[in-house]
Amino acid sequence: ILLKRKEEEKMLKNRPGIHLFHCILILTLFLVLGFKSTLWGASAEEERVAKLVEGAKKEGKFVWYSQMSLTEAVPMVKKFEEKYPFIKGELLRLGLNQLLPKALEEHRAGVNKFDIIYLSGFGLRVLKKTDILQKYMSPHSLSFPQDARDPDGYGTSGHMIPKVIVYNTKLVSPKDAPKSYEDLLTPKWKGNKLAMDTTNYEWFANVLKIMGREKAIELMKKISKQQPQIRTGNTLRTTLVSAGEYHAAVPVNMDRVESMKAVGAPIEWVGAEPVVTLTHMAALAAKSTHPNAAKLFIDFLLSKEGQETLKSVGIIPARTDVLPPRLTKGLKLHYSDTSLAETGYDEIVREYDDIFRRRRWKDEKW
Repeated sequence: ILLKRKEEEKMLKNRPGIHLFHCILILTLFLVLGFKSTLWGASAEEERVAKLVEGAKKEGKFVWYSQMSLTEAVPMVKKFEEKYPFIKGELLRLGLNQLLPKALEEHRAGVNKFDIIYLSGFGLRVLKKTDILQKYMSPHSLSFPQDARDPDGYGTSGHMIPKVIVYNTKLVSPKDAPKSYEDLLTPKWKGNKLAMDTTNYEWFANVLKIMGREKAIELMKKISKQQPQIRTGNTLRTTLVSAGEYHAAVPVNMDRVESMKAVGAPIEWVGAEPVVTLTHMAALAAKSTHPNAAKLFIDFLLSKEGQETLKSVGIIPARTDVLPPRLTKGLKLHYSDTSLAETGYDEIVREYDDIFRRRRWKDEKW
């Protein structure tokens, strides 16, 4: 018997087909197990969404506080309601200067009225100092640049706002258009030719960091000596440039210029260095009363479908597979460092106001 077994083993060793069969068998097992792992991953996400949907059906709604304009935010809510008709979205739209104080005031009063808040990166930093928010990173967040995601996991920026110079194409020819902030320092831009905003604090803080404090402060003071008109609101200033009241405005939101150009406004933008790019974060309330519906909406906002919806209403989406390359080609985007809001924000406000809002033309003494 032992001799017979040895002969059989010898025969098997001399049959390469057997080894090939074993290799094919092992490879097949790996492929099957890998395929099952993919299926298990997909099932886990489907199960997560199914649980959110089940909970959202019981909640029936969510409340969204947003900095988006109504023309931008309302289509998002309607599109979401088409996808989930058993959920109704309630929207409150306010500017940052009203939205942030409202959220803080409600929190101090022990009142929780919103489920989702959508505000600037600077605003999110302020809220993170309190216990107003809870961490929630949608699975869709991985499709966004790292700089568009809060490092502590509190939110993801649904869209981005590159800050640019806008000029009136009827009053300023392309060859005379400013290509840099230094170009605005010539005598032809002095007086009522230029408009600036009352509260461009985040842009100001980032320019100081990128250019270096000493060089940037010197530039800002020189721009201030050009006597720009100080007006509140990026949309307002862009509209006034379009109407010919000003030759140019700095800085304004690229998306607003693009949407006005689309309807025939005689304006164009210039991506002068540094192109500070602001973020707007979608974050979940710590005491959300409709957390399942809120998470579904944040997921939708960051999904490819939601980002395409934002793109259709003139917003520049931050998601990498939806971002219009035409708008960013050749530009170096400097995503806003929102940590600057925690390191001397009051000083940033004071300096900006001192340079642009409290100056006196007749007796300037720099």
